[in-house]
Amino acid sequence: MVKHIYSSNTKTCVCEEDAVIKGFISISDDSFIGTLFVDSAYQGQEIGQVLINTTLNQYKLLSLAVYKYKVNSIYFYKK
Repeated sequence: MVKHIYSSNTKTCVCEEDAVIKGFISISDDSFIGTLFVDSAYQGQEIGQVLINTTLNQYKLLSLAVYKYKVNSIYFYKK
């Protein structure tokens, strides 16, 4: 799975402000969310939602995998 996520077909969108990277999302093969990360100092500021919306405007249909014990992550993606 890691090989698939970090393949050469990965594109990354970064949320940066004042030369500080607050978060990023990586899309693999134009369809799979391999990584969504928001720095803990900036969580709760809708950065993750902006990153998701930005990529949905480009790709329309995305899939992902979440560990079943990551309850907060599952809740976030269901919104």
